[in-house]
Amino acid sequence: MSGFTVKLRGAPAALIARDFLCPECGTIFADLVPPDAATAPCDCLGIAERIMSAALFRPQRGAVRTGKSDPPPSFKALDTSKLADGMKLKEFRAERRKMWDDVRRAEWKAKGIGR
Repeated sequence: MSGFTVKLRGAPAALIARDFLCPECGTIFADLVPPDAATAPCDCLGIAERIMSAALFRPQRGAVRTGKSDPPPSFKALDTSKLADGMKLKEFRAERRKMWDDVRRAEWKAKGIGR
């Protein structure tokens, strides 16, 4: 099944990929048809009717996030809600830098490096 539209430019009659369901054999298939076509021939020699398919999408990397009630996965997880609330980028970066410096110092102290 396809969840997208394919338009061929330069063709005398533009064809679009649509999904069809054959009531005789139960096959779901995609075919290139004119935009106004409601049926298409099936391999079993039956007439398949056009069906609506779900749109296919892929979420962008990092676009999925947990809800406000869920705790962050780690204290190191990047939380940009302060930026959304109006914090200046320079202040946000300084705060993150301080957090990472504190983490490094704790790791060094645990390993006995530095003071």
